Amino acid sequence: MSQDPKVVCQVRTTLGSSKSRQARAQGLIPGNIYGHKQDPVAVTLASETLVPIIMSGHKVVDLEMNGQTEKAIVHAVQWDVLGSEILHFDLLRVDATERVTVNVPLLMKGTAPGVAAGGILEVPHHSIPVECNAISIPDNIVVKVADLEIGQAIHISDMEFPAGVTPKLPANEVVIHVVKPKAAAADELPTPVAAATPAATPAT
Repeated sequence: MSQDPKVVCQVRTTLGSSKSRQARAQGLIPGNIYGHKQDPVAVTLASETLVPIIMSGHKVVDLEMNGQTEKAIVHAVQWDVLGSEILHFDLLRVDATERVTVNVPLLMKGTAPGVAAGGILEVPHHSIPVECNAISIPDNIVVKVADLEIGQAIHISDMEFPAGVTPKLPANEVVIHVVKPKAAAADELPTPVAAATPAATPAT
């Protein structure tokens, strides 16, 4: 678990789409902070601070605002249509004893021998929902694929999770599997039997 990054938020006193655009033009991202039965607070945060945190996949931050520091998690991020600029974010206040459900990215370790044999690695889930302490959210969940052959799969029940982390998907849910290439699968289909050609009728 890496150290939680610090973010310093400034309270927004003026709201609206035009004010949000002006903030982004100045390198600031508008957002909201809420949770713990407190009123939501509209804030801004420097893009150079938030973007690396989002790109790293880290969830928990040390939030500093009005001279006070508390724990928060990155709850939601809104991107532009190209997925290149963050337009808005939400932070959720948390404490050490609180359990939350969040999506955590998967990190594959090893090379699947089934892929070396010509198979295709399919990943239905690039992240999975887990329940854990709010201040102990893992940066990722490791999935070991070094023994995965063609036709084999890794299910939730096959994975190892950090202490205190509980997956919120069924035990038989497929997380990663290696499948045969479509061309190879088609080659194994039975060859169609050609229809018999009717015999010519003798002329009378």
